[in-house]
Amino acid sequence: MVYKKVTGSQFKNRLGQALEIAVYKALKQQNTLEFVGGFHDLDEHGDEKLYSKEDPPSIVSGQSMGKSRLDFLGWHREAGVFGVEVKNARAWYYPDRDEVRDLLRKCCAVNAVPVLIARRISYVLRSEVFEPCGVIIHQTFNQLYPNSAAELAS
Repeated sequence: MVYKKVTGSQFKNRLGQALEIAVYKALKQQNTLEFVGGFHDLDEHGDEKLYSKEDPPSIVSGQSMGKSRLDFLGWHREAGVFGVEVKNARAWYYPDRDEVRDLLRKCCAVNAVPVLIARRISYVLRSEVFEPCGVIIHQTFNQLYPNSAAELAS
């Protein structure tokens, strides 16, 4: 019964949004970085249904990352552009994951520093791929569930 609930597409989408919203709120609270991408209707309803998200543009300074977009795109006056991908998945991230290649491809296309925020990132991916390439990572160590799924989380 629990497996069926957490693997449903509606719940998986809300699960992904839970961490994206946390990152969005953190970006809004600071005043060092400028960023694009976010949610329009966070105050209009609860998290039992999906919020409306506006993705950042896929073209930066004339350079295109293709049809897919990053979760957030930002810039710092001195450090330059950065692209953020947020992954609230249970699985660990290893070098062979499509999401890793997609993040690197999108950020390289627009000359942005890649930033990955995920539950768990393998040692090999961190030390042998990301650190030498200058990718910034943050591990959450836990999945964030929507507040409306508190009973399911417990």
